[in-house]
Amino acid sequence: MANKQRPKMSPAERAKQFMPFDAVKGLREALLRKEAELLYTDRQELSEEAAAALNETLGALRAGNRVLVTYYEDHRYRTVSDTVRRIRPDAGTIELMGRNIPLSDIFTILLEEEA
Repeated sequence: MANKQRPKMSPAERAKQFMPFDAVKGLREALLRKEAELLYTDRQELSEEAAAALNETLGALRAGNRVLVTYYEDHRYRTVSDTVRRIRPDAGTIELMGRNIPLSDIFTILLEEEA
């Protein structure tokens, strides 16, 4: 048998061999939609004791304090560690260095110990 050489592939054709393959069209998008549905969380109501503790902690905060805040946003609870810039009761927000959070969305806030 004669050894026949195959024509050389272009780099684009060679790269196609290693591209990801979706066996079922639209499956990836459907999985992402389902994952978003599963991450949906209803807002929880604070007990009177928890609300009182939250108000006490908010009253003790000062600019420059490091805090661990759990708050409700986009149908889920998020927890961030950040530094307080200022609390604006008139606007109903707490301003952290990286974000503004409405006071009504805060579920818990903990003052982090200074290192």
